[in-house]
Amino acid sequence: MESLLYDVMLDALEKARGVCVGERFFALVYWIREMAVTARNQGLFALEAATMDAPQEIGLYRESQWVAGLVMDGTDPETVRELSANRYWASNFQGEDALLYYTLIFGFLNIQSGVNPYRLDFILIGWLSSLPGETFYQYERYSLRMDAPKVAAQEKILLNHNPVFENQEMMAAQKLLEEKILQMDREMLIHMLCQEIDHIDLVIALYGLSLAAKQKLFSVMSEEKVYAFAAIWAGWKEGNDSLRISENTVQEALERLLAAFEKRKLPVRRYEHVWGIYIRDAFVSGFAAGV
Repeated sequence: MESLLYDVMLDALEKARGVCVGERFFALVYWIREMAVTARNQGLFALEAATMDAPQEIGLYRESQWVAGLVMDGTDPETVRELSANRYWASNFQGEDALLYYTLIFGFLNIQSGVNPYRLDFILIGWLSSLPGETFYQYERYSLRMDAPKVAAQEKILLNHNPVFENQEMMAAQKLLEEKILQMDREMLIHMLCQEIDHIDLVIALYGLSLAAKQKLFSVMSEEKVYAFAAIWAGWKEGNDSLRISENTVQEALERLLAAFEKRKLPVRRYEHVWGIYIRDAFVSGFAAGV
């Protein structure tokens, strides 16, 4: 049964040969990711209302409503593939429309299977292996532009959270870690974030840091990393994820980060980009030797 949709993919690629993939395709991929977020947070039935707000530049409005209806109704994935393939051949899509239709079906099948929304868009970009590598970077720029308002909103939520702890050990770890962060020069802090610190610990520790410490950390991160951290933190705070943050969890994260900050005090040189943070790669005596 999967071969039916595979044949659709091959035909769509052939019909789209020479077509310049641009904002219409990126808009579809980004919108499918947003539909996946909606389904994850509110359930599949929420797709009915969400699909009504599909960007006009995408087109394929009826197809979007149709495939969303199949997914909401719990239609077996194999049946979705069969029906989608039949609709493709009957509609005789051409050019970019053929490409968009297959991407639409492929995306909703992934939503149905529960793929992580924040991986889904790059899965959808990735299936177009025949396209040049810069397609990934073009989509990333498009995604960042679309996410900009969310970045600001999530960052504001996180920065405005002011923790108050009664646990003396946690308060001590919090104070010492904040002092390390605020006193550390920018270049070493960038190096620490990329080379020495577990990012899950950092996300958890954000729950227990002051405004000044969070602002210092955010000042050396790229916008996409700030948004990712803030979005994860917001999800935990609102109870939308299986992980719940307890004071013990925060304390342990603060203590592990403190140990990492106390370990490294060397200056750094030479800039490069790692995991969305602009860093200078330390290559000095001691660190280079693995001390």
